[in-house]
Amino acid sequence: MSEAAVRDKVAVASYEGVLVNQHLGMAEQLFIYQRTDSGYVFAETRPTPEKGGGEERWKKLAEIIGDCQALLVNGIGEAPNGILSDSGLAIYEVEGLVEYALEAIWQGKALRMPRRVARGCRRAMSGEGGMGCG
Repeated sequence: MSEAAVRDKVAVASYEGVLVNQHLGMAEQLFIYQRTDSGYVFAETRPTPEKGGGEERWKKLAEIIGDCQALLVNGIGEAPNGILSDSGLAIYEVEGLVEYALEAIWQGKALRMPRRVARGCRRAMSGEGGMGCG
């Protein structure tokens, strides 16, 4: 079986599974969508490793979502981006409906869902005015 056949899922950082709206560093779980003959369908949620732990956290996450071809996030730090990309994941930093992003991936189209950039992103994750870093 080829790696492409094994990696038939997409992981999404989302609060509710409808929008790509969560920064990876804050996500306690990821929504997993499975590829079918007609697109992607929700399959399950998977917990992310506990916060802290540095690079080991992201290496563990790479194992947890090792059957995924892509990761959709609203924001991602440099270290997790590098580690997860090196594991073979395509990382998409976007904002909007999960359904649209999955459709674009399934059809092999470019994702045109720009991520809103919060002002003061280098501040604490809670940020001023509740904007945070995502």
